[in-house]
Amino acid sequence: MKRILYHAILTAGILISGACSGNSASAENSAEIKEARNAAIRDAAEAADTQKGSMEREKAVLAIRARESALRDAGFEDAADAYAACAEDELKRLHII
Repeated sequence: MKRILYHAILTAGILISGACSGNSASAENSAEIKEARNAAIRDAAEAADTQKGSMEREKAVLAIRARESALRDAGFEDAADAYAACAEDELKRLHII
């Protein structure tokens, strides 16, 4: 009985500490999203610096897609969404896609 109670208290403590860390997580999430947007703008600019219709441009656009996938695989769903949306907007603005 003591063992069950111990595990219940331990589990509750872990859940409560995880719930309380939500505020700092949102601040980290905000910083991650800002960095993802900055990276998308930078990556789209690098794609624009390549010759239209070249393999280098295609490679640069595929690298953007690879970075989005890497962010998702690492568990940064919100950052991946922000990166993809910002990259798409920049690529359209630069008339790449």
